[in-house]
Amino acid sequence: YIPRIGDDYIAYDHIYLPVPEDTTDYTYNGKNYLVVSSVSDEKPDQVSDSMAVISGADIFYVSENNIYSAVPGWNISDDSSLQTEIIRIGYEDGVFTEGGTGSVSGELNNNFSMDEYDGHLRVVTTTAGWNKDYSEYHRTNGLYVLDKDMKTVGKIENLAENEEIKSARFMGKTGYFVTYENTDPLFSADLSDPENPKILGELKITGFSEYLHFYGENRLLGIGWETDPDTGNTIGMKCSMFDISDPSDVKETDRFVLKDVSFCDALTNYRSILAAPKKGLFGFAYGMYGSNSDIYDSSENFYYSVFSFDEEDGFVPNAYVKMNDCGLFDDGMEWQ
Repeated sequence: YIPRIGDDYIAYDHIYLPVPEDTTDYTYNGKNYLVVSSVSDEKPDQVSDSMAVISGADIFYVSENNIYSAVPGWNISDDSSLQTEIIRIGYEDGVFTEGGTGSVSGELNNNFSMDEYDGHLRVVTTTAGWNKDYSEYHRTNGLYVLDKDMKTVGKIENLAENEEIKSARFMGKTGYFVTYENTDPLFSADLSDPENPKILGELKITGFSEYLHFYGENRLLGIGWETDPDTGNTIGMKCSMFDISDPSDVKETDRFVLKDVSFCDALTNYRSILAAPKKGLFGFAYGMYGSNSDIYDSSENFYYSVFSFDEEDGFVPNAYVKMNDCGLFDDGMEWQ
C-alpha cells in the first residue's frame, strides 16, 4: 500500500523502509506508515515536501533540525523485555533530509524524556517485566545517549531498582529526572561527555514530581503528589522548588501541599500550566471528588489556583477560584 498526500501518491524515493542488517537495533514489524509533510506559510494550500516511514507513532520530540518518533515494542531477541524504537527524520528549510533508526531498552514516560543537544539525543526510560518463571516483577531505569546515526554511544543502566521515571527535564549539559516507589529521588546527571554520562546527585524526598519546569536560572519547579513514605498513600498535590545552582547538590528549598486533590490535568498536559518565572507566578486547574466524609459522593469540584514564589516568602497562594461557581461554564461542568 502506498500512502497519498491529497490525490498524489508519495514517490518511492520518499518512502523510508528501515530494514536492519545484522542488527537488532530496530525491529519494527508492524504494518503502519508514519506520514510526514511540510507546508509553507506563504502557500498553505500546497505541500512543500513529504515522506513516509514504515513505523508506528507514539511519542514525538522536535528539535531545530530533527523530528524524533519513539514507539514502544517487544525486543525480538528477548521477548521478556520492552524496548523503544526511535526514528530520526532530518529536515532543513521545509525539506526532509537524512534519517536514522535505533532503539533503547525500556519505555519513555513522555516527550520530556527525550532531548537533543550538540548532535546527540539523550533519553531516559523505565524497563519493567517479569523474570523467566514469572515469579517476580521488577523495574529499573536507564539513561542513554545516541549519536546522529541513532547508535548508543553512552549509557547508565540499573538506576533506582523497582522504581519508575515520573518526570524528566534536560537543560544543556545537565539532565534531571525523578523516579518513584514510596519516596522521590530527583537525579541530576552530567551529560557533558556523551560517551560517559555520570550521575551527579540524588535527592530523596517524600512524594514525587510528575512535571518539572525550569523556573529562572537556578531553580526547578516540581509539581506532583505528596505521599506517605511508609504506605505510598496520596496525601495531596505537591509543589516543590529545587535549587539547582549546584547540580551535584540539588536542594528542595520550599514545598506547598494542596490536600485532598483528586486529579490535575496539568501533570499530563504541560500546555495547561501557566508559568511566568519573571513575574514569580504559576497556576493550574485541579479537581476534587465530592465530600471526603461521604464515600458515595461522586460529585466533582473544579478549582484554579494561582501561586507566587520568591526567595523570602517561598510559595504563596494568591487565588483559589472555584470554577463550578464562577459562571464561566454554566451547566456544563458536570459533563466535562
